[in-house]
Amino acid sequence: MRHGLAVMAVGWYLLLSPMTNDPNDRMLWGEIHTDKPLSQWEHEGSFDTAERCDAERLRNWDRAHSGH
Repeated sequence: MRHGLAVMAVGWYLLLSPMTNDPNDRMLWGEIHTDKPLSQWEHEGSFDTAERCDAERLRNWDRAHSGH
């Protein structure tokens, strides 16, 4: 048996769903497209704990909603 095949990387990945920038899109401008395939999502970061991942998610949320 190959034990090396059982080794898996464990971590948390912060992914950003695609957003529309097209004002003619049926969705509201800036609305997230959670129905899009993962291949279209952006990898924002990798973290060793859920807490660090969530902290970065909250920082991104704050930046997006502060107007900066």
